Amino acid sequence: MTIGKWFSWSIWIKVSAILLTILVFGLVVPAVAQPSGCPTGMTGYWKFDEVSGGPYDDFFGSNNATCTNCPATVIGKLGNGLDFDGSNDRVDIADDNSFDWSTTTSFTIEFWMRSSGCNCTTPVGGYTCNQVIVGRSATASGGWWIGVNCETGNVGKLRCYFANVDMYSNVTVANDVWHHVVFQYDNSAGQY
Repeated sequence: MTIGKWFSWSIWIKVSAILLTILVFGLVVPAVAQPSGCPTGMTGYWKFDEVSGGPYDDFFGSNNATCTNCPATVIGKLGNGLDFDGSNDRVDIADDNSFDWSTTTSFTIEFWMRSSGCNCTTPVGGYTCNQVIVGRSATASGGWWIGVNCETGNVGKLRCYFANVDMYSNVTVANDVWHHVVFQYDNSAGQY
């Protein structure tokens, strides 16, 4: 997974002063003991609270993250956070099929983010100007991502792409204010 840009087998983040914590819940549970206080079925937990560029510990499992063009460490919402420059910073989490979600998989993604707004005028390297917070490409289900929409229509709103469906928040999140974001998909009910 990569945090920073679209890359194969990646979760990515591409926004300014964003992320402190990512919690991921899925069907696959790591072979480690469930830490006290953690939700059942948790897959990973990255605080991004390290003092300087990576590695970033997975406080739940064993999917520690590394960085390329490491984002700056800044004071975040809860401890430290990462400040992505929006062009080439990224954090990678090794390929793990527990992130290959489809419409037959229930999952939850949770994180804190702050975006100063959409300021991309020209996509870099063929990518859109969207501020992708977390996502995964190159899966049989077509991938998924959550971030700030910076394209025409719904600009500044949270956007989630999953199972070839785009969903948008009702509120603007590109306003330099901290937001606690939770996306949940319940496959038994077929609801987001």
